Amino acid sequence: MRRFDPVQAAAVGIAAVAALLVAGGLGLSLFGALDQSGWIAVAVAGAVAVLVAARDPGRRAVPALLATVAFGLVVAAVALARDSALDHERRTAFTQLWLVQRSAAGRTEVGVRNEEQRAIVYRLRIAGPRGAPPLVDRTLQLGSSQAWSQELVIPAGERPEQVTAELYRPGDATPYRRAHVWTSQRP
Repeated sequence: MRRFDPVQAAAVGIAAVAALLVAGGLGLSLFGALDQSGWIAVAVAGAVAVLVAARDPGRRAVPALLATVAFGLVVAAVALARDSALDHERRTAFTQLWLVQRSAAGRTEVGVRNEEQRAIVYRLRIAGPRGAPPLVDRTLQLGSSQAWSQELVIPAGERPEQVTAELYRPGDATPYRRAHVWTSQRP
């Protein structure tokens, strides 16, 4: 009869926990249940599986204890990672501005997306080629996670010139975001 080796039992217990967590995570993902209650169910099922797998009742104590500790650590780590990710998402605030040429004929898309976690009124100004009036000078009111876009035509010039879109937040004299494109050259 083999002697009980606590180090081997610990290694087997930790490996079993890791394998069960990977399988449990894949199963939760498959059923769209990657949340705290899903992970708690996986932890309970894993602890039960480790207890059932131990054949000798006298030897169940150490693997069961190790499995319980490992599952507890994993559940705590998942909860901490989830809370940290949610907190980061709540604190992340930004606005996207784009100005993309879609054709050589000057067709260009301009767009703004508000990810500031609140509604904001922006001022969008697109300066035309040198000496031309602004192509766009308007106010945009966007709710949280709302986007606005529009197609415009930037006229070709004698030589390529830079066209700049500037986005201002309320009360700011300095642009919050800038984007540039170049005009086409007339043939």
